[in-house]
Amino acid sequence: MLPDSEASRYYTIRTEHDSLIQEHLKQEKGERMLLLRINQCRMDLEESLDLLVPSHENKQHANIARVFAGYRSSLSSTKLRECLVRGLDKLVADFPADKKIAFADCSGSKVSFPYETNWEPLPAMEVGIIASLPGKDTQSLQPPKWRNISLLIDVRSSIEDDPMKQEKHSRFEIFKDLAMKAHNLMVARNHLFVFMLGFYGSQCRIFRFDCAAVVVSQPFKYRRQTRLLSEFFWRFVNPTEGSLVVGADPLVTFPTQAELTGITRRLAERKRDQFLTKDPDVCRRITVPSSKARTPARQYVVYELLWINQEGIFGRNTMVWRAFDEETGEDCVIKESWRDERYSIETKFYERLQKRIPEHEYFGLPRLLGGDTRYASGCTYEAIRDAIKGHWLARKAGVLHRDVSSGNICFADDKPYKGFIHDWDHSCFPDEPVQVYMPFPGRYRPRPGWEQVGTIAFMAVDVLQRANCRHEVHHDLESFFWLLLYVIRQRSDLKITKKSPQFSDFFDGNQSQSGAAKRHILEYSGISVTNNPALTSLLKSFKNLCYRNLRRLDGISLTYNAVLSLFDKALERDDWPVDDSAWSPSATEPAPEPAPEPAPKPAPKPVPEPVPEPAPEEKRAKRRRKGDPPNSHRSKKARKA
Repeated sequence: MLPDSEASRYYTIRTEHDSLIQEHLKQEKGERMLLLRINQCRMDLEESLDLLVPSHENKQHANIARVFAGYRSSLSSTKLRECLVRGLDKLVADFPADKKIAFADCSGSKVSFPYETNWEPLPAMEVGIIASLPGKDTQSLQPPKWRNISLLIDVRSSIEDDPMKQEKHSRFEIFKDLAMKAHNLMVARNHLFVFMLGFYGSQCRIFRFDCAAVVVSQPFKYRRQTRLLSEFFWRFVNPTEGSLVVGADPLVTFPTQAELTGITRRLAERKRDQFLTKDPDVCRRITVPSSKARTPARQYVVYELLWINQEGIFGRNTMVWRAFDEETGEDCVIKESWRDERYSIETKFYERLQKRIPEHEYFGLPRLLGGDTRYASGCTYEAIRDAIKGHWLARKAGVLHRDVSSGNICFADDKPYKGFIHDWDHSCFPDEPVQVYMPFPGRYRPRPGWEQVGTIAFMAVDVLQRANCRHEVHHDLESFFWLLLYVIRQRSDLKITKKSPQFSDFFDGNQSQSGAAKRHILEYSGISVTNNPALTSLLKSFKNLCYRNLRRLDGISLTYNAVLSLFDKALERDDWPVDDSAWSPSATEPAPEPAPEPAPKPAPKPVPEPVPEPAPEEKRAKRRRKGDPPNSHRSKKARKA
């Protein structure tokens, strides 16, 4: 056991009451953050239409003065929706056929998440009045699918039901529901932003949702100001860009039925047509502009959604797709996301890596355009080792990743390395001051790398438990240990003795739970893998390094040389199970390696790190009696990195 002074230094005992308080505070924070994203437009509605719904088309409005003549304040909710659908149909009756949208009352119908996924999707959402895509009739809305909906209409019978007139908690609940629907609408067609209309008694509001905020128009009397409503719909179906509606991404197009047949044929040649057979609505064409002048844009066909951020519309809204280059047929993975304004643009990190790392040393790192599939088979532990080498090269180029996780390590086909590390949008330039734009005009602040960023399941104990902890290289190296443990738990029979009560929250818990469980594993638990002595040895040695680094027994013991030598030693062993798909004999063929720390000449042999002599058995036993976990003082020999 640790002395009382040590225990109080590392642990905070939380009661069930404390946990309830923390959960309540978390809910309050979420409610407050959503309400802060609601922005009511102070401009006159006619002026705000130019800003919110940009269009170059001007419309001569027909006689639409009495399209909502059937409205009465005493109408029931059902009759009110019927009245609105009739009026809206009359409002767009003179639109050209390819621009006309149809309206349908689908109240009571629940629309499932836009994509079929292997993980738990968001719950099905109940919709009210919905609008079709331009040129489509109501048949396209039966049954309703998010991909076939252009906008949503929220209907409530009284002016007092207007969410902007509600007290904070009620406003939060209404906007939470609207935001979830807007998120489904947005990701279904890769929109940049989406619109919703709110009819509250005799008044109407326009809502525009994007990944940063929701803009709410001034209310207007839609029976008297019908021209404004007609102007909105005309602008909505006549965007300035070459897209279907305002808010649609002009770089994303959907194939016709004939094009879809051709795409299916190309996928069938690679025995991958099952993806479109399962969910044909996912197929679309994405144009990626080149970052280089005079280089044409490249077009990719995406045919499977691999991952999506389900935290809601506000945020980075990351989506990851399986795709192929339409010109070359090369397989790739495409990631699209919105940049968090707190961090530098991700492309800056790629440009730095490609500028400062010579071509012959470019190892375990991604290219800015194109790339390799993340779902190749086998060689998992080689891929992790090579990603560590790529991380080393990046750090020598002045870039620190800060978000090592299972989703950011990819397999590489036809490369000198088995895996690489990508997704650099949480990275920093730790050797130089960086100025970051803040959401207040004219204000900047230095960002030296002190933010608490990363994926909780893989973050280092120090970063999770220490306030104002500067993120360093050894924290990322510890993240590779948790990544290794995660991969082994998914693939093999992992045994952990002396588990902590929080072990179930090891990868799924919150920040405090994950930090406590990880510290307990490093300090008290034993780790082994059934019928795999090589992997068990790698795990124990890596855990020992992390423990000694956490307790600062040898200063900073987590270094690139130390970690890579563990992987090389383990991969060179001949006692790996024959049926272990995560290991391949090619590990005995060493790939090009980054220069040692530091690297005065290209590719010199690494200098072995000084290692203390192994302690005698009686000293080792004595240390264990003092409370150190088993294997924490295992001697190790430096090997070539």
